[in-house]
Amino acid sequence: MLIISETRAVQPNMDSRHQLLLNFKREMKNTKGIGLILSLFQLLLLSYFIPLTASNLNKNEKKTYTNNNSFIQSLRFSLENEKMYRRLSQQKLKSFIKEFLIGEMTYLPLRNLNLSKHELNEGQKTTNIGNLKEWKKRHGNVRHRRAATALKERLWDYGVIPYTIESRFTPRQKNTMQSAMETWEKDTCIIFKEKEPEDKDYIVFTVRACGCCSYLGKKGDGEQTVSIGKYCDRHGIIVHELGHAIGFWHEHTRPDRDQHVEIFLDNVQENSKNNFDKLNNSEINSLGEPYDFDSIMHYGKLQFAIDIFKDTMKAKENPETTSISDRMGQRVKLSPGDIRQTNLLYNCPSCGSTLAATTGSFNFSSKLGQPEVCQWRIKASYGERIKLNITSFSITVSDDCERNYLEIRDGHYVKSPSLGRYCGNNVPDVILSSGRRMWVEFKSKQGRNKFSAKYITLCGGDIKKDDGFINSQGYPNERYLPNSYCVWNITVIENFVVSFKFETLDLELTEECKYDYLEVRNGHGDLAVPIGRYCGDDHPEEIVSSGNKVSLVFVSDSEIQKFGFSVHYIAETDECETDEHGCDHVCINTIGSFRCDCSIGYELHSNGKTCQKECGGQITEMKGNITSPSFPDNYPVSKVCTWYITAPRGYTIYLTFTHFDIEGTDGICYFDYVSVNLIGDNDPMKTQSFCGSNLPKPLISNGNSMKIEFKSDAFDTRSGFVALFSMDRNECDQKKGGCSHICKNTVGSYQCSCRDGFVLESDLHSCLEGCYRNITSSKGNITSPNFPNPYPKRLKCEWHFSTVLGHRIMMSIKELDVACDNDIVAVFDGDNEHSASLGRFCDSTFPRHIQSTGHTMLLQFTTDDSVQRKGFTAEHTTICGAILDATLEKQTLLSHSEFGKKKYDIDQNCFWHIQAQQGFKIKLEFDYFQLEKSIECQYDSVAVYDGDKETALSLGVFCGNSVPPNIESSQNVLFLHFKSDSNIGEKGFQLTFRCMDES
Repeated sequence: MLIISETRAVQPNMDSRHQLLLNFKREMKNTKGIGLILSLFQLLLLSYFIPLTASNLNKNEKKTYTNNNSFIQSLRFSLENEKMYRRLSQQKLKSFIKEFLIGEMTYLPLRNLNLSKHELNEGQKTTNIGNLKEWKKRHGNVRHRRAATALKERLWDYGVIPYTIESRFTPRQKNTMQSAMETWEKDTCIIFKEKEPEDKDYIVFTVRACGCCSYLGKKGDGEQTVSIGKYCDRHGIIVHELGHAIGFWHEHTRPDRDQHVEIFLDNVQENSKNNFDKLNNSEINSLGEPYDFDSIMHYGKLQFAIDIFKDTMKAKENPETTSISDRMGQRVKLSPGDIRQTNLLYNCPSCGSTLAATTGSFNFSSKLGQPEVCQWRIKASYGERIKLNITSFSITVSDDCERNYLEIRDGHYVKSPSLGRYCGNNVPDVILSSGRRMWVEFKSKQGRNKFSAKYITLCGGDIKKDDGFINSQGYPNERYLPNSYCVWNITVIENFVVSFKFETLDLELTEECKYDYLEVRNGHGDLAVPIGRYCGDDHPEEIVSSGNKVSLVFVSDSEIQKFGFSVHYIAETDECETDEHGCDHVCINTIGSFRCDCSIGYELHSNGKTCQKECGGQITEMKGNITSPSFPDNYPVSKVCTWYITAPRGYTIYLTFTHFDIEGTDGICYFDYVSVNLIGDNDPMKTQSFCGSNLPKPLISNGNSMKIEFKSDAFDTRSGFVALFSMDRNECDQKKGGCSHICKNTVGSYQCSCRDGFVLESDLHSCLEGCYRNITSSKGNITSPNFPNPYPKRLKCEWHFSTVLGHRIMMSIKELDVACDNDIVAVFDGDNEHSASLGRFCDSTFPRHIQSTGHTMLLQFTTDDSVQRKGFTAEHTTICGAILDATLEKQTLLSHSEFGKKKYDIDQNCFWHIQAQQGFKIKLEFDYFQLEKSIECQYDSVAVYDGDKETALSLGVFCGNSVPPNIESSQNVLFLHFKSDSNIGEKGFQLTFRCMDES
């Protein structure tokens, strides 16, 4: 992903990857010839899912983007569609696996992205930004394309790219970054060098909210980021991002792309279509290079697909591009076209290379009358020097060696200090560098000229830098040499000491480190005093010298060689001795820096310097507020806070959130969360968790205590929360507050209500018998008051029907005679009049049957004070089957509504469709099971399917009285079918279901 202004890409969600993995494990089992690679596929898939692109979004656009543009959501939808499963073939599956293992894809998990102000995601299109051209004028071109930039000011001077790597990365990650840079250096004249103080423009490897992202070419105003976020630290991905930094757009946006690929915009996610726009010649200069399907900067054929079994792009059919589509989008290596175009873009010499081995040779012989310029760039490990031997030399003499020469420079490029320019026969046998790089240029303009040379890297030497690395020879790619004796004498600024931190230590382990070892000494030469000797892989956290001079001595014998060591050293002083550290309470000196700490009872603010009272604790105040740590600034990472609020006996606690911004998606809180336990204990069944940006509803304790916990993980943070609490006396504790039936406590007051069949009088305390019924029986009859005589005036009668979960209510009106002017019978699909209407009736034109979709139904009968008629009579019964929503809490499903009281009826045919949110699967646990037994369950049975219908994969058909095993779906939907024949009924079954994290 590239950026010209700041960029951002979302980080992947582990649970979403598991969902995808489970779907494809199932398909691979059903696809011949692929099942054997399941375990490998699982490991690779979890390792290679990469976050990539999007657009520059403002605050309002972020919500649209999060809700509408998740590739993984559309992917899941496709995978859960049975027809698409049936279309799956071996070739499509192989292509999909290949695309997802090494290809580039957007991965938008079900998390609250909350992009920062000037950041965007690679490869996504914003929809609410008005005219795209006008937006580009304001923000710059934020899409990224392969083929070289046409803007020369975006090229790095002399092809040299200074860099720094932040200390947050592990040694493995740093080695991967070094390897990715060496990939570009190997066959091009691009040079990555450690940033020096004089380098104004440079890249910094860091972690930004974008995940994987980079600027296009040189920004030209100082530091620019190459973000290597979570799951981005793969060799091919880093090579790709460095391609943007070097100056490359994406290949499929070249002006001539229509001659080579076909784009299927109908299958491209709406907000990603701009990633398939063509750029013009003022933006892209392909430098005469042919279209490159194999470029590491090319999209894959399934990029941003709505239906992942259909391509979004494919190579146009001709003899040269057969099967090319399956290679597009590789993230393994530079293609020959990538190399050629880089050399053209930076005007690299036609011959020469970058040499990084510990020893090697090179030569060149020019042809008569053919001008040649060749360059070799020799690079040793940190702390090494290079010894060059000219083994043969024949270059025509010219004035001041201007026309024909061999030039050696002590550094990385043409501007480095010269070690000599030679022609004729005047050349020294040995040339030594002062550092780890040497630059060699051969130029021939006339005559026959030739030379040959060999080099070897030398360990040890004098180092006068205040910050750097020292590596063993060949590190990290080769084992160190036998019989080595290397001494590095380091001198840093006066009045400083030298601090060492091991990045890696891998030496032969022996008692007292007799054979291979690294020794650190105070001072130089024979008078240096040893600080410590180290071997094996055990080393101290840090080593500090006593003065500004220190030496490292590395010794190896002739026997066993391992991969060596990498040590970071830095000039160190005690920043805490000055008044400039800014720590509120305590300053602690560390290598190259310092850190702040706080006194007991306080904790560090997220700004790293200010101290604030520790979060959490016991609260007994009658009212107050609770905030996340560091509020209103972002809360810190890896934080846990617990508050216990205790009110006097007879009081309850009210909690109201006034600000809420916690990482995560509302209801799916894997990362950061606030949890509230309403009875003040640790019972998870009584705990509610919240995250996202929606304010939770006000909460009331179930007694006089409440527990509140805040937790953040090690990654993204947000602004946090503010919650107000207050304690209120429960008036209902004393004689129910004077209520006849039911007393409900409220903040500062209370409310009375009545039992079923009663209504509240005008004094708001007394209850009188009314026209109100709750009905839970499985079948029965109801009539209007006085039926068949005229019903009373001014009635509002309600019948609330409810049955057990998973069953529904069916109402049959047998007779209806009411005045249609103002009297009405209304039926609602739920337990109140705000539920969906199932119909309003007053005359003989009513349906034969009315069915609820859930396990509740409301029938409401209202009359005015004018005409009264006969009224109505109706039958109600319970029917089985429903659509059920699985939650994290267990729910119970019964075979029939009167389970435990009577046997199930004959001739039953019941269907249950259980569904959960995306990213979850469903677990069934049978608690009781007794059905008619038969050998093949052909009479009475329960069948479970891993999908949304009976054609999905069967997870089992059960009968008899053996309790079935627990069942887990591979996706977020299960289908159950219970049937009984016309003979024997049994006690039935009881099961619980819930959704569960895919991990």
